[in-house]
Amino acid sequence: MILTDHVALLSNRIMNDPETGLAHASAMRQFTRFAEVAGIDLRQVCPSELFAYVEQAHSVEWLPASVQVDVLQVAAIASDRADLGVAFSMWCNVRGFGPVSQLWDHCSTLDEATRLTRRYMHLESAAMRSSTDITGHEAAFRHVLMVPARYGGSQFLQATLTLQVRIARMMLGEEWMPSRLELDHPAPPCDRYLQAAFRCPIEFDSDRCALVFRKSDLHRASSRGNPNMRQFLEQQLAQAESEWPGDLVQQVRYFIASNLIERRANLPHVASLAGLSTQSLQRPWQAVAQPSSPAAAQPDRRPLGTGWL
Repeated sequence: MILTDHVALLSNRIMNDPETGLAHASAMRQFTRFAEVAGIDLRQVCPSELFAYVEQAHSVEWLPASVQVDVLQVAAIASDRADLGVAFSMWCNVRGFGPVSQLWDHCSTLDEATRLTRRYMHLESAAMRSSTDITGHEAAFRHVLMVPARYGGSQFLQATLTLQVRIARMMLGEEWMPSRLELDHPAPPCDRYLQAAFRCPIEFDSDRCALVFRKSDLHRASSRGNPNMRQFLEQQLAQAESEWPGDLVQQVRYFIASNLIERRANLPHVASLAGLSTQSLQRPWQAVAQPSSPAAAQPDRRPLGTGWL
């Protein structure tokens, strides 16, 4: 089966696949310190198999991507804090995550920062993907959970959207405010902390988790932009990518998922993101992604749209 067929198959199945991918352990290390400050005993509140990963975070570089999602949700439930994900992201060191977090300071625009983040997000976490939705004069950063969440994923998505706000304010000034925040879960008993963090109207029970703002803000110049440093850090990310422990299949799966919304999950684009020609990417793919049955060799392209693959 050629890679184009696998792109079609993975595009159809990726949202329901049980594989969770990897996440940089730096996020868990930061959350462990936050839990101590907040008076949350993770050993007590986490199931034993989950807490084992919390302990491993201090000695390893990578964890299953679902772990951060589950630990955040369990801690929020146990502490009865529906705003725990937001509180963590307001407390954390924005530059203290994986290698991608070093890039944001030096990007020239929000559009550039989010585009490069999507490009290298697999070096940070496979737990979520983001897209930029444009509607009229509005833009929205939409965040989608990409891993099975045993206890729910609302805290993780609130945390990533809060981090998105902090990045925007770091680039465009602390006075920056989105137009609204949309969350796909019910309102908590009290949302004062969320209101204070986002400083905008919040719509609960939405059909997406997204930060909505003026489209013109995408291309507003950041006073912190440093093209030379950004280029240097991109080279460092390319080096980190060559040492990434995930295999080719995981990397291609992530690139497909992160480009579905923009309808760019096609063979040439995925190959360019992987830094390979289409022919070079097809050869190793044929060796690692053989169909398990004759039926699997027949991709169903109907939901993908014509002229896309």
